[in-house]
Amino acid sequence: TRLQGDWSSDVCSSDLVLEMHIIRELCGNMTQLQIDSLNEPMTAMERGIQMGIFLQQEDYKFHSRIRKIYGNSTMEQVLDNLTKALDDYGKSLTNGEGFWKETVPYHREILDAMIEGKPFAAQAAYEKIFQKDKQVLELFEELHEKKIT
Repeated sequence: TRLQGDWSSDVCSSDLVLEMHIIRELCGNMTQLQIDSLNEPMTAMERGIQMGIFLQQEDYKFHSRIRKIYGNSTMEQVLDNLTKALDDYGKSLTNGEGFWKETVPYHREILDAMIEGKPFAAQAAYEKIFQKDKQVLELFEELHEKKIT
C-alpha cells in the first residue's frame, strides 16, 4: 500500500539523519580500541565479499557499534529498531543481498573518513549506502503492490 511505502521511506530518511549525526560527531574522535571494534566487522564484510556473499550480521554489527560508541542509548535503541525494520524488508527480496554487497566499499570509506576526521567524506559515503537502501525499499514496494493487484 502507499502508506507502507511512505512509512518505509520515512524510516530510511530518519535512519539517514540520525546515523549521519552520529558519524559526523565521531569523526576524528575515536580511540584506537573503538576503531578496532569497528574494523573487526568491516574486515569480515570485506572477506565475505571476496567469497561472493554479503554478511548481513556483520553489517548490523558495524552500524550497531557506531551507535554504541556514540553513547546515547536512546538514539542507539531507536536506530537499532529502524535498522531491523529495514533489514526485514531486504530479506523479503530475492536480490536484496546483491544490492547490499555493493555497499561494502562505502562502509570502508566511512570508517576511513571517521578515523581521519573527515566528516564530509564520511557523509558522502554514507549517502551512497542510503541510496542503495532506498533502491531496496522501492523494489520491495513495487513487489508488494504487484501482490496486492
